[in-house]
Amino acid sequence: MFRVTASLRSIVLLTCALLLPLTMLGLGCDEDAPPETDKPEKADPPPKQDTAPSGPSEKAIEDAEDRAVGLAVSRFDRAQFISSNLEAAQEEDEPSRPTPRKTTGSLEPKQLREVFGQHNSAMQSCYERELKKDSNLEGTVELSLTIATNGSVRRTRVTGGDLRNDQVHECLKENARQWTFPEPEGGAAKVRKPYSFAPNR
Repeated sequence: MFRVTASLRSIVLLTCALLLPLTMLGLGCDEDAPPETDKPEKADPPPKQDTAPSGPSEKAIEDAEDRAVGLAVSRFDRAQFISSNLEAAQEEDEPSRPTPRKTTGSLEPKQLREVFGQHNSAMQSCYERELKKDSNLEGTVELSLTIATNGSVRRTRVTGGDLRNDQVHECLKENARQWTFPEPEGGAAKVRKPYSFAPNR
């Protein structure tokens, strides 16, 4: 029993003697190696922000405003141009109105009677032509004449009377336009001649 115990003790001591140098060698290596320190992790760089403005730049806005102003001015000028052309066209289309001529001249009553007497039969024919269509046609007509400075009849109008027949009126005026009077004194003259028409009964 004593021998077995002594043998075990010898084995244990031998094992320890072999392991001790190895253990010390491992410790020495550990002491020579610098201690490891926790290296800080590199932080990821922040994402780059888009420095460009979200909206249009000031220059782009100014350019757009300039174009808008230019377009507005162009349209305004075009509207004025069209308006002026329309006004000019209207002025050209409108007929020129003759200025009224003053009738300050005059003729002697004898001169008027002579001319009217020469054309009484033609004026009576205007009435008799329509009397055939209407046996009860009768009445008076007042004829106004404007006589030019050369004696020609410049204008004729029916200005009164109670004979209501357009055909008679037109015939009287058409005949009177063919007349020629002596030249009035003092300029153009205006005269009136009454007619009375009735059937012969």
